[in-house]
Amino acid sequence: MAQTFAPCPSCGKINRVDLVESSSKAPICGACKANLAVHFGLVEVSDSGLATLTRKSPLPAVCD
Repeated sequence: MAQTFAPCPSCGKINRVDLVESSSKAPICGACKANLAVHFGLVEVSDSGLATLTRKSPLPAVCD
């Protein structure tokens, strides 16, 4: 099962996103139900979201 992690743009919580499931329906935050910006396994984040993701993610974050 392919997964990625995405910070919520609204509440800042880190969410684990199933990439197979996200291809058929838009992923949402488990805490506040806001839409997460995940596109084909790529996560769009703000500066604060990137800081949260790199600090809390159990996996290395690759940025471009």
